[in-house]
Amino acid sequence: QDLEYWFEDWLRQRDRREKEKRKEKQRGAAEEFRKLLEEQGPWLTSVTEWRKAQARLQGEIQARCEGLDKLACLDVFQAHVRALERKEDEERAQRREAERKEDRAARDAFHRVLAADRKAGKIDARTRWKDYRKTAEKSEEYAAVEGTKRGPRARELFEDVLDDVDAEESSTDKQTESEARLPIIPANAHNIMSTPTASPTELRLVESWSGSTLAIILSVSIVSRISACSVVEAPGINAAIS
Repeated sequence: QDLEYWFEDWLRQRDRREKEKRKEKQRGAAEEFRKLLEEQGPWLTSVTEWRKAQARLQGEIQARCEGLDKLACLDVFQAHVRALERKEDEERAQRREAERKEDRAARDAFHRVLAADRKAGKIDARTRWKDYRKTAEKSEEYAAVEGTKRGPRARELFEDVLDDVDAEESSTDKQTESEARLPIIPANAHNIMSTPTASPTELRLVESWSGSTLAIILSVSIVSRISACSVVEAPGINAAIS
């Protein structure tokens, strides 16, 4: 029984060693297959089908990956494709970010050209795009902004500047109109209001004033009287104090 026990134990250990050897051989073959896939050129991408890759690499798989079964090959290939997908996604994101920065820099540069031309009087509310483009298209900034892949182009940026010009001129016109509506009050208006012997011309002038104009005149008259009283009373106050 002892001999039988030791023999069976030997068989178990032998089987375990052989199994470990097979696993180690599979791992080595799988690693070699991964290296083989990484050595491939642009033809191998994240969308390459396994059957096409297998047909193309069959000879090298047999030569370099001896002992690797088809299922293990498929597992390694799928893992490699997933890694390619991640890498391609990262590269696309980096390209998009780089393009976004380049596009923004091109727009900023052309916007500075527009701002300078506006300051120099080359752009106003009457400037038309087709006329401005004849000179703008000769600049490097124009070519750069027209070559952007996303975002507003040269004409849209020009129209944005025109909108700013229109808004500024509209604000100035409103301010001018408001100032034009202010009443013109003569310097002696409060004297006319307080003098009982005003002339007919002065009386007609008073009748033409609106309520707001009269309020302004009365306010000025009151302030003037207070100031005059202060000047008159000041000597008496100083004498009392002394």
